[in-house]
Amino acid sequence: MKKQFLLLLSFLLSAVMGFAVEIEPGVYRIVSQYTGNRVLFIENSSLDNSAKAVAWTETGTNSQRWRIVPDESGDYYYLTNLYSGQNLRMAGSAAKGVGVNQTAPSSALVQKWAIESAGTSAYYISSASLLSGQKLYLELANGDKLDSDGAALQLWTKDEENLPRRIWTLERVDDLPNQFTVALRTEMVQSWKNLYYKKATVGYDIGGGFWGCAENLEILLDAYEHTGYAEYKTMFEEAYRNFIYRNSSNWMGNEFNDDIAWICIASVRAYLMMGNSVSGINFLTNAKNNFDNMYKRALIKTNSYYLLRWKEGNGDGTGSCINGPAEVAACYLAMATGDNTYYEKAKMLYGNQRLHLYNPETGQVYDSTSDGGSTNYWASTYNQGTYLGAAVMLYNRYGDEMYKNDAQKIIQYTRDHLCNSHGVINVCDGGSDLPGFKGILMRYVRRYITDLRQPQWIDWMQLNALHAYNNRNSAGVTWTAWWEKSTENFKHGNDNYDSFGCGPAVSAAVNSPMDKNSITKNAFANIEAGSFNYLKGLTAENNTSGETAELTGMKNGDYLVYSNVDFRKNMPIRIELTVANDNQARTIEVRTDSLTGMKIAEISVPASNGAFTTVQGNVDAIDGMHNIWLIFKGEVNGLRLKNFRFVAGDALYPDITDNGGTLAFSHTTTSGNNLIDNRLSSLFQITCANDDAWIQYQSKIPVRLQAYALASSGESNASDPKTWKLQASTNGINWTDIDSRSEQTFTERFQLKRYELSEAAVYAYFRLQVTQRNGNSGSLALAEWQLFGSALFADDITADGGTLSGQFPGLQNNEVVETLEKLTDKSPTSKYVVKDQSDLWIQYKAAGKYRLTAYSLTSANDFA
Repeated sequence: MKKQFLLLLSFLLSAVMGFAVEIEPGVYRIVSQYTGNRVLFIENSSLDNSAKAVAWTETGTNSQRWRIVPDESGDYYYLTNLYSGQNLRMAGSAAKGVGVNQTAPSSALVQKWAIESAGTSAYYISSASLLSGQKLYLELANGDKLDSDGAALQLWTKDEENLPRRIWTLERVDDLPNQFTVALRTEMVQSWKNLYYKKATVGYDIGGGFWGCAENLEILLDAYEHTGYAEYKTMFEEAYRNFIYRNSSNWMGNEFNDDIAWICIASVRAYLMMGNSVSGINFLTNAKNNFDNMYKRALIKTNSYYLLRWKEGNGDGTGSCINGPAEVAACYLAMATGDNTYYEKAKMLYGNQRLHLYNPETGQVYDSTSDGGSTNYWASTYNQGTYLGAAVMLYNRYGDEMYKNDAQKIIQYTRDHLCNSHGVINVCDGGSDLPGFKGILMRYVRRYITDLRQPQWIDWMQLNALHAYNNRNSAGVTWTAWWEKSTENFKHGNDNYDSFGCGPAVSAAVNSPMDKNSITKNAFANIEAGSFNYLKGLTAENNTSGETAELTGMKNGDYLVYSNVDFRKNMPIRIELTVANDNQARTIEVRTDSLTGMKIAEISVPASNGAFTTVQGNVDAIDGMHNIWLIFKGEVNGLRLKNFRFVAGDALYPDITDNGGTLAFSHTTTSGNNLIDNRLSSLFQITCANDDAWIQYQSKIPVRLQAYALASSGESNASDPKTWKLQASTNGINWTDIDSRSEQTFTERFQLKRYELSEAAVYAYFRLQVTQRNGNSGSLALAEWQLFGSALFADDITADGGTLSGQFPGLQNNEVVETLEKLTDKSPTSKYVVKDQSDLWIQYKAAGKYRLTAYSLTSANDFA
């Protein structure tokens, strides 16, 4: 950071001590000349009112920065802490030895300060509140901690000049935003790496012992998953190689089953993100074999529960510390292998843990219990975090609202009971295990926010990440007790700082989403490549904001996942991607909701010269909210992706079945309205034996039909329509065939297929006559029927039968009716004349739903 020392107005003025000086408003470090490296600081970066000010080694954070601005009179200054936003003040009545603290800004005299010259680039700072007419000066309190971090400050009269502990340097610094940023995140990761990531005989050692190393490995995975940086991917690969070198690929010699669960999670996550990227090491095999063996030996079957033993030789003792991570590991293994029995194991463990180690009313996760023994009700960030993760992942799989409700209760309990009044987590800080706990919580809070669309929790995550940053030491690392300032001697009580205990702050940093608006993404606006939520294989370049980035290094099968892409306002007809390619063509598949989900598009990216261009492809119509998977096919080449977006249809009526018309059917139905409810998950079914079946829609107004769509149901494909004709009528009696299809197939359930008409047809009645179904079924089933078209006058929605109203100054009631008719009668000679200067307004309430693209006003034939 560039530093600018404040210059006095003139050499003469600087030489005269005790004179008030004019300070340029701005942000400053206020440095004690007694030590030269300790600055004015609010103890522990506290956000509390009345938190005391102390002196602390410079660490480059906003909690050690002060905004200096003149008061209303111009005679004094306010000193506002850049992090807390509170003002420095005299902590009591004017007296020798009174302390200083912070408080909410006001114009109180105790919050005002005079700044005087104490020599060249040196200053006295005194309170505007006087003691019997004498000034009280800010100084380090004399005592045995005078030259220590946390040295107390006091106010005292100037009994002698040039007392070093009373003299301050004001150093102008950059005014940095008081928010968590990509730059701060990168600083926190790099400082941790610099101290703890060390070259070893094989690979790199990241420290942490067995389960501590597994947690450190997960932090590296979090960093890669959230940013796409190749550096973090490489760090993980090298640290994992070292772990295998030290512990082999068979971990059953470890008696702690929870330790094994953690390295299984790290291994299977690595497989999902990287494949088997480390030569000679199979992430998935390691995870699967060790989990299966651990589960087999650890499962306790008693009359009370089926849960896992946390430690071999510990009888039927169980706890959340093993069952939570085992549930998460099983969910990841199900995702990686496609074997749903792992989901069933996770579901079984979760249910038993819910009965014995969880309070569903409050969201508190208990620590441990044994069959017939007492329960330890202690709640920790570890157990809250793992059970939260399991709830989210099981909700993703089963859609059971119980899991979602549990997740909300768990996170709320954590916020209410494991944090201080500001929301800063203030538990789990010492001993051999607790220092790593909060990093686990942060990981699954991020998953909760992303997967369940809960952006309101981002502020809480960012608060903790920012507080941890502000409490770092001068080496840039923060101990797990991030509610306190990290020490320069790398000790917290009896604990020595290590990578495991300093990792949770890094986890908070890399897991904290940067932008609330990126949780739900507008399908029809640019979606920046860097705003992905999950990924496999590829890397990010030019990622400067956390959202805008170029993604490159795509191998066959690599993918990007963009969660919560919103299609609820429109139906897409194509996708556009901004890409740059080399001389090798490749393909991008677009799927919904999973790696094997419905394929809605396949984009061909031609060979090119490396310049960015737009490629596009048609998209099968979808609705609602989806996770969009971009899956890259072809060998590694120079393809780069910058952004993409979906394009909506151009029809004035995206779907005329929304205009309030009526349905009719040839046979008895399950629920008629399900056919046009704009939901692909609903079911419409006609029981029709072997007969032909038809469905009919009568529009409220004539429309020019341009296309239609049918969606397969969740029923057997034997009930899908195979051969049909679309008919239209002006009166519901005489019908005209406007489209015919045969041998049609739906390759997936809930697949929406769109059919374009060769010529637009203007009718009010539309009938789909199905003459053949896909199999020998006694019913016709669909999820959705959509009719795309426009009003009879394609360029004017006032023809759709809606109503006009308005305020017409100077007109009588009978004249209003005549005027309304003239305004929309399409005659160029009709006119409305304003009879006075009052405001007027005109309103048209359309019969249908439109996407307005333009409007026009026609002038009358009067000269005006």
